[in-house]
Amino acid sequence: HFLIPAGTPIYPILPGTIQHIQPASPDCFQIFVRHSHGLTARYASLMPPFVSEGQTVTPQTVLSAAASPSSESVSTVKLELRQNPSTDRDIFDGEPVAYLNIVNQLWPLQAGCDSLMGE
Repeated sequence: HFLIPAGTPIYPILPGTIQHIQPASPDCFQIFVRHSHGLTARYASLMPPFVSEGQTVTPQTVLSAAASPSSESVSTVKLELRQNPSTDRDIFDGEPVAYLNIVNQLWPLQAGCDSLMGE
């Protein structure tokens, strides 16, 4: 969970494909993104999405914005990453993964280390 200002843009941690979008409540959505290496991420507590199912996304794609429950100024956005999840889009199973470890290993390979280091 991340406490961030409501309305903050939410980006995927890695390139992937939007697998499923569903309302979690009347005002909040969750987005499932299938990434490479058998990873699926769930982004939750979001405003209506700016993406659609089947769309290819990059770390520069805005998925949605952080929702603001009860018009509060702070949102609790959830990020969950799983390894080898089921191919059934309604089931988010598989082994939980420490996403910072995965991002540190894979994201520089996807984005290009030179651009990250400002070189």
